[in-house]
Amino acid sequence: MSPPNSKRFRDARACRQLRHAARGSLPALALLLMIAIGTSSTVFGLSLAPEFSLTDIDGKTFHLSDYRGRVVILEFFTSWCGRCIDEIPHLKAVQTEYGTHIVILSISVEDDDTNAVLQQFRDQYQIPWIVAKDTAGLRGRYNITAYPTLYILDAEGYIRYRHVGPVEASALSNEVKEIIVYDETSPVANAGPDQIVNEDTIVTLDGSASTDNVGVTSYTWTFYDEAPQTLTGVQPTYLFQTPSSYIVTLNVTDAMGNTDINTVLITVIDVTPPTAVAESAQTLHVGSLAILDGSASTDNVGVTSYTWTFYDEAPQTLTGESLPYTFQTAGNYTISLNVTDAAGNW
Repeated sequence: MSPPNSKRFRDARACRQLRHAARGSLPALALLLMIAIGTSSTVFGLSLAPEFSLTDIDGKTFHLSDYRGRVVILEFFTSWCGRCIDEIPHLKAVQTEYGTHIVILSISVEDDDTNAVLQQFRDQYQIPWIVAKDTAGLRGRYNITAYPTLYILDAEGYIRYRHVGPVEASALSNEVKEIIVYDETSPVANAGPDQIVNEDTIVTLDGSASTDNVGVTSYTWTFYDEAPQTLTGVQPTYLFQTPSSYIVTLNVTDAMGNTDINTVLITVIDVTPPTAVAESAQTLHVGSLAILDGSASTDNVGVTSYTWTFYDEAPQTLTGESLPYTFQTAGNYTISLNVTDAAGNW
């Protein structure tokens, strides 16, 4: 690892070389000027940036492809690099100018830059974007030989520019302006076909048919089931336990914050039969009033009809939850209660 004052040392040595070269040829002077300044800018056309996955200094894993749809500025740096520090205000200015249309990722390629060191570095210089340590061999894959090295990727992930050395905010802004695409096209949400399922069924909601000109980045599902429910993801699952009809709203969003909504109807069928409970056995005198009581019957949704059948000189059929009947002939009577719910279960 280079010492913190290595920048000053290298610049002083370069100056001595320049003074020495001044006594030589003009071409030599021009060559040393390039070495001392140490900057370059290259248009890379349609070379796709190598994909990678890293964990930032806060422990969150991210993929480069997560940011498709936005311009990405990849900054490779070290915490001891003075020119990297000088570049921070310029990156902040560009982020302020373009807001959510760009993403900045600062990746340290210094072995000694631990998470603790990088967290202190971020806090000291108030860096608002993602900071991570290279654990994916990006130094070699991105040909990092000097610091800072900065890449600009377009919305489709192709490398458009590469800078070695510090870059001014105005120059960086101009380069971003050349490739940035202001996506004003809303995605089209598709919550999938309506579904009819039995109660206590795990339902898979499917938003995979949703489309966007660049790509959908988030899927949020909302509905009410005894309380407000929120699910996220392309194909989340949910256990519907209570028979009812549920209108589920899907909200899809793209990288630029454009949104669209669509709904799907989930009809949950009641397949649980009610439980019939008739009043316990009664002993009565002839001509006394008997009360047929089925009020203790239960159902997961609710009993809708009570039918009593028995034989008293002729077949008898009575309806109602609780009702009176007078038996005029002595004998033993077996009375059946049939209860039914709204779904026809009995």
